[in-house]
Amino acid sequence: MRPDKRYVIQSVALQFAELSTCSQRAKVGAVLFDNSFRIVATGYNGSPQGMEHCDDVGCVLDESGSCIVAVHAEVNAILQCAMYGISTNGLNLYTTFSPCNRCAMIIIRAGIKYVAYGMPYLKGTIADKSFSDAGILVQQWRTDDTNLRIRV
Repeated sequence: MRPDKRYVIQSVALQFAELSTCSQRAKVGAVLFDNSFRIVATGYNGSPQGMEHCDDVGCVLDESGSCIVAVHAEVNAILQCAMYGISTNGLNLYTTFSPCNRCAMIIIRAGIKYVAYGMPYLKGTIADKSFSDAGILVQQWRTDDTNLRIRV
C-alpha cells in the first residue's frame, strides 16, 4: 500500500529535524510544498553557512534562554527558496513544532497559506492569533494521523 503524501511530507520534516545543529530548545525540521504535494524546500535549526555549529561550540543565549545564533527551520526553508528564486507565495508548510512568534511573522510575509505542525511550541505565543488574522489555516498533525485533511 502506498503511503499517504501527507505522511511522507511529515516524515521528511521529522528526518530534517534530526539534522538540527542547534538543539538548545528543540530539534526542528520544516518542509515547504505546493498544492500537488511537491516538496519545494526543506530546513532545520542551525547556524548560518560557514559558522560553527552550536552543538559543537555551545549556544549564544538571550535572556530568555533562546539561542540567538541559530536560524530556525521555517526560516531556513524560506531562505532556501529565496536563494534559488522560488516564490513562497501560496505554499504550504509542515514543521515539527508550531512556529514561534518571529517565524510566524516571516511565514505570513512569505505568503504561505497553510501551516501544519507536530508539537506545540514550548512557550506561550501570539502566533496562532497572527495566523488567524492573516487568514492562514493552522493545524496540528501527528505522525499516525492519516485522517488529517489539508485544504489545498
